[in-house]
Amino acid sequence: MCFLMKWKTKEEIRGLIWDKLTKDEIAQFPLPCWGRIPNFIGAEAASNLLLKLPEFKKAGFIFSAPDYVLHYIRELVLQNRKDLLVATPHIQEFLLLKNIPPRMIKKAVTIKGMYQFGEAVTLNQISRPLDIFCQGSVAIDQQGNRLGKGMGYGDREYHLLRQEGIIDKKTLIITFVHDCQILDNFSELMENTDVKVQMTLTPTQIIRF
Repeated sequence: MCFLMKWKTKEEIRGLIWDKLTKDEIAQFPLPCWGRIPNFIGAEAASNLLLKLPEFKKAGFIFSAPDYVLHYIRELVLQNRKDLLVATPHIQEFLLLKNIPPRMIKKAVTIKGMYQFGEAVTLNQISRPLDIFCQGSVAIDQQGNRLGKGMGYGDREYHLLRQEGIIDKKTLIITFVHDCQILDNFSELMENTDVKVQMTLTPTQIIRF
């Protein structure tokens, strides 16, 4: 979906996307999608495109936000024996998951499971940079601008990790959206603290910015 129009506010864009996902029955659990980073039909297919990326094949250390839509990503990371860093809801702490028994992975990637199987770490305990930083989104545009749900958690996760050197210039910044969440251009609404993505995966395509 690509709308060639000017937007007055970020919230206008969020409302459009949440309404589109709801009316077209694209959004899926947890519902309603309003006020959330939406999970969508095709999220698993989008996540599986990660396996085609040379960056993923080489990666050993990957970050995931706690959004439900990313639980497929967290599964793939652990299934492929890579270390996973996650932020808990509201960035209360960071947890490190690694060497999870295969039969426990599906449980470990839930919010409850992350607390159970993850090791709480402070950022100064992490001595290596991330290879990939994964987030969900409400909307993105064709310039790589990203909108979350409006609480600022995604940008704060990025900046916290960046200032500690855990994100560096080699870290791939990636998001996962349905094709209908991609708009043309809302650059004029973005602020200096808003973090761009370098790639998005959808159910149908890999897009590099």
